[in-house]
Amino acid sequence: MKREAKSRTVALLGDDAVNRLENARVAVVGLGGVGGHVLETLARAGVGSFVLVDGDNVEESNLNRQIIATVDTLGKSKAEAAKERVLSINPLADVDAVTQRLTAANADSILSGNTDYIADCIDSLPDKVALVCFAEKKGIPIISACGAGNRSGLCDFEICDVYKTQYDPLARKLRSMLRTAGVKKLDVCYTRELPQKTAGVASVPYNPALCGIKMGGHIVLSLADKLHRDKNS
Repeated sequence: MKREAKSRTVALLGDDAVNRLENARVAVVGLGGVGGHVLETLARAGVGSFVLVDGDNVEESNLNRQIIATVDTLGKSKAEAAKERVLSINPLADVDAVTQRLTAANADSILSGNTDYIADCIDSLPDKVALVCFAEKKGIPIISACGAGNRSGLCDFEICDVYKTQYDPLARKLRSMLRTAGVKKLDVCYTRELPQKTAGVASVPYNPALCGIKMGGHIVLSLADKLHRDKNS
């Protein structure tokens, strides 16, 4: 990404923080409604290197909320479509697209390189817990998405420890599984708005986007704050 494209970010965060973002490598696991907007935020903030993980292809039902879903990407691998989008924003980015689902069995091989942060946007609870346990084992900062579907109101998403969440059924199940796995802390992005009862999972365009942008911003500020702490330690 050329310097002019980063000028407004530099004006707020400073040169050192933007340089830190340029040198950061972030894994975004799950590239649906939430994950795509996490990625969009990180790419436009100038993060220089990505690992993008998703085993699904773009489908018509994704068009209502997923930023990588267009009529031109229908049928494409989500990981490859996401890679193309990042490179359309920042042709200098280093992007690895992994076209398979992350599980406990393959997490080590998929995320084998150095990673500065992980965005967990997985729907499957067992795979989510496997990723969180991997991150804890490797000492990699991670933030996990909780429920954004089945909510039609304009939700207020917040970031906190999963053990302090309220009203989110997915977070409640996640807490129980993490407690069994021995994980004592996890940053999550969630809303207190209760999900509606629907036939299957329903969604609107704005809530996955709000959740993803909140997560992406948290990662950007975390990387910048880490630089700040390093400079003042």
